[in-house]
Amino acid sequence: GAALRDGSGLSHANRCTARQLATLLVAMRRQPAAAMFEQSLANQQIKSGFTQPVGVTFTILPDGSVTGVRVTVPSGATLLDMAAQRAIPNAAPFGPLPREYGQNPRTIQALFKPAL
Repeated sequence: GAALRDGSGLSHANRCTARQLATLLVAMRRQPAAAMFEQSLANQQIKSGFTQPVGVTFTILPDGSVTGVRVTVPSGATLLDMAAQRAIPNAAPFGPLPREYGQNPRTIQALFKPAL
């Protein structure tokens, strides 16, 4: 099977090339369920007026690393939820927390709003 870290086909963690991903998408368009498949794609849902935000909660540890990333307010679009959840570890590690925070981690609640 294919392992994708993101939908671009360019991530170093992907186990398939951008060309293989494109070939798969073209093949899916030829299937009887093509319309349903296209509607499941996050970008298509955004294009069709899908505007529900995604809430993601995570914790930043004193060294800037991230833990406990989870969707706390689902949008109703699974792929959009997954993309928002992946955005946090993809952006990590963050810089170390300020010294005045001591060894206390900080829990963050982020809201991702779809936009074109």
